[in-house]
Amino acid sequence: MYYGDETQVSTQGFVPYGWQFHDEEVSIPACKEAKINCFGFISRSNDFKYRTTTKSINSDFVIETLDE
Repeated sequence: MYYGDETQVSTQGFVPYGWQFHDEEVSIPACKEAKINCFGFISRSNDFKYRTTTKSINSDFVIETLDE
């Protein structure tokens, strides 16, 4: 049996919450967003298979990965 999951790594800044003083300015530098998606399977015996893409991970991508 394998467990599957996907994740995305991005250069876009993300801060869900934070602290700041009243006189302090907090910002995240802007940059052109670059991202990569990773889809993988892992078994209970630590056999790991994965694929990466810059496109969206959809059902076609998953089926193609399973076929490989």
